[in-house]
Amino acid sequence: MESTTATKNPVLIYTEQTPNPESLKFVTNKMLYAGTADFRTRELADEYSPLAAALFDLPYVKSVYICNNFVTLTKELNYAWEDLMIRTKDFIKKVLSEFQQLSVFIIWIFSFSNLVSESFAIAFPLYNSARIFAEPLKSRFLFLINKFIS
Repeated sequence: MESTTATKNPVLIYTEQTPNPESLKFVTNKMLYAGTADFRTRELADEYSPLAAALFDLPYVKSVYICNNFVTLTKELNYAWEDLMIRTKDFIKKVLSEFQQLSVFIIWIFSFSNLVSESFAIAFPLYNSARIFAEPLKSRFLFLINKFIS
């Protein structure tokens, strides 16, 4: 019998300089957005992009530009990238990892609900056990939905 284990792909990030010394490009190994999105205000980010909205939580972020597998941040003038770069890379990794965990959980929920709906009589004991197990995950899921998607 062959066992398959899902492996989590870590989020990798490196930085590149831009012609603008106030901007820094953070390149990831994940597709962030198929296209380009330029967010100059917090309000636009809140409406259209959970990633951009999360980045605007950082006090030094002036604007966010997302394209394919990278995000370029423009900072406020009174900050230095030397002080911010590692902290910002860690923040982006954390946010992208949470998105990745959220998507895995959503897939699990949909898979489980399909199993239950297709054979409810057989799955009923499993359903009750999984419901008790999933309750803490459900509250984390709702927290992430409220924070990043709404």
